[in-house]
Amino acid sequence: MAVIVAEDEDQLRLLAGDAFAKEEFYVVEAGDAEEAVAALEADGSAIDVLFTDIHMPGPVSGIMLAQYVREKWPWIKVVLTSGRAQPDDVPEGCVFIAKPYRLSRVIGQIRRMIDNG
Repeated sequence: MAVIVAEDEDQLRLLAGDAFAKEEFYVVEAGDAEEAVAALEADGSAIDVLFTDIHMPGPVSGIMLAQYVREKWPWIKVVLTSGRAQPDDVPEGCVFIAKPYRLSRVIGQIRRMIDNG
């Protein structure tokens, strides 16, 4: 399984990446949505999961990134996160998990999404 961790907070991105790697995921880290899109454009067929913060620097939010991924790579499972209230515009087929989160919960949710197709 391959996951893109799109998170602008370096420490959170590294912690999440390490947790996914310990669960034998191949991890691609992205500091913003543009980096995540570049990784997807390079080889989107190899990615299974996008785990992204909603609020990141730059013109593309995590919501916009999730919408783009759902349209272009519909098989990719998307988990959105934020320390703010759950947004009303979570794209269909995506899951929201509020910060602070337990990485074991995030990984469990992703495994359920993958198991359910």
